[in-house]
Amino acid sequence: MGETGTKAYGYVRVSTEEQAQEGLSIEVQTEKIRQYAALRDLDLVEIIVDAGISGSTMDRPGMTRLRELLCEEETGHVITYKFDRLSRKLLNLLQLVDQEIAGNKVKLHSIGEQIDTSTAMGRAQLQIIGVFAELTLGQIGERTREALALKKAKGERLGTTPFGFETPGPGEAMVPIDEEIEVAKAILIWYDQTNWTLQRIADTLNEEGFTTKRGGKWYPTSVLRVVQKRDRYESWIEAHR
Repeated sequence: MGETGTKAYGYVRVSTEEQAQEGLSIEVQTEKIRQYAALRDLDLVEIIVDAGISGSTMDRPGMTRLRELLCEEETGHVITYKFDRLSRKLLNLLQLVDQEIAGNKVKLHSIGEQIDTSTAMGRAQLQIIGVFAELTLGQIGERTREALALKKAKGERLGTTPFGFETPGPGEAMVPIDEEIEVAKAILIWYDQTNWTLQRIADTLNEEGFTTKRGGKWYPTSVLRVVQKRDRYESWIEAHR
């Protein structure tokens, strides 16, 4: 690949644990990336999103697309909110940065950590960041296991009740909510049979006045959660045809 040009791609990721944390939402990361690219006169072609997917794995649709784009001749820059958006596993992060990003002469920008990963000092700083990202991942896992164990001991339902269903009481089976099931059906149809993005589906739901289970606005992450639970919706729909 030749000299780095101005063509840039943004990368955004949130996991279920992080969605409620201030500063980590898809919308915040996306806006920061747009501002950063505009300030540096970079041609931001696309912002790639992995919604509701842990940074412990590299097997993510958005990450797969990003890695493919790194091999394209025109790709000059990758912009992310923080390095741990790329991966919370130190080895995966270093391999991605060293072999696939730097190896293709692509410039990596992290808005939250202004370091030059092409220098020895910058690489050392990246390793330190990676160590703490992996530590945080382990702590998240510990907290999750402890919370699940406590719920199980109390006889509570493990996990949240998904959109389209409700749980009458502790330990009771979920029952469908017809109105929400109809919305879920529409989401699956739009996702499967059109070229609509998660963002367009969310925008359409908001424009039509539909709300999430908690009465809030729809976002790509909330649409994706419905898509990821398609088996549950399709099973109920099939049983009640």
